[in-house]
Amino acid sequence: MKALMLVGGLGTRLLPLTETVPKPLIPLVGRPLVDRLLDLIPHDWEVVFTLSYGSEALSAHLDDRDDSDRFILVDEPEPLGTGGAIRNAAEHLDDTFVVLNGDIVTDLDIRAMLDLHRERDSTGTIALVEVPDPSRFGVVRMENDRIVSFVEKPGSDPPSNLINAGIYVLEPDVIDMIPEGKASIERQVFPRLAEDRLLGFRHEGLWRDVGTLPSYLKAMAALLRLEVEAGRLEESILVASDAVVDSPIEPPATIGSGVRIGRDCRIHNCAILDGAFVADGAMVDTAIVAPGAVLDAGDHVAAAILGTSGERR
Repeated sequence: MKALMLVGGLGTRLLPLTETVPKPLIPLVGRPLVDRLLDLIPHDWEVVFTLSYGSEALSAHLDDRDDSDRFILVDEPEPLGTGGAIRNAAEHLDDTFVVLNGDIVTDLDIRAMLDLHRERDSTGTIALVEVPDPSRFGVVRMENDRIVSFVEKPGSDPPSNLINAGIYVLEPDVIDMIPEGKASIERQVFPRLAEDRLLGFRHEGLWRDVGTLPSYLKAMAALLRLEVEAGRLEESILVASDAVVDSPIEPPATIGSGVRIGRDCRIHNCAILDGAFVADGAMVDTAIVAPGAVLDAGDHVAAAILGTSGERR
């Protein structure tokens, strides 16, 4: 059995962080996103990665893992979209396969999803979660467990609150439906599949999109809460053992390895990544501070990402 992980995107919504850290390697509560996704995939499966931006760093990271012998790396010379990336890896997908988007965090049971797909002899099965505002996602309309319509980013009038959770089980026949070149499986394939055999697998556990600053911070907070509930943390704050912190930290927050935080700082609802320096009297609130970034004395970064070079967005 094979899983295909779509990790070739540029991560533009997380700039300037992704100028120096490829999106799959962005730390989230102490672990890279790609490692959290790999936790979902059974250990006896092979995993195909579509590599584009940041491929050298990601390849090196995967090579350092103990299970690197099950990984297949496929070069994507330029971003091809979700559909194009699948078609680009077609030579490795000759049987039922699972696709995972690279910018989600979840505890979804992939084996249970695969079982439903096989029991119902489906052509495609999409993981679904319910969200309050579905307008920026792919939205489905269901009849029992069958998807009867799929609309990508419907805007102000979505047909339901059930959205595409970024994990699919597909048959190889679906690849033939994907146009050559850059293509979107959500826009060009799923609406057609909904006319035939497209199932929905509802997930009610942990699920977060981490492709933007607000969604990253929500995912961070959710994972920290789970650590507190499990008794591994006393509060929603994770500080690396070698970080030097001379100011109080207000939860939720994560402080990476080698970080230095001076006195009289306000640190709240943020991720300060490895090697960053926050000088005396600075404020970091609702923000990500990139690895190695410097925040000068008395400076503020709020509702923004501070890049390694000092750029803010």
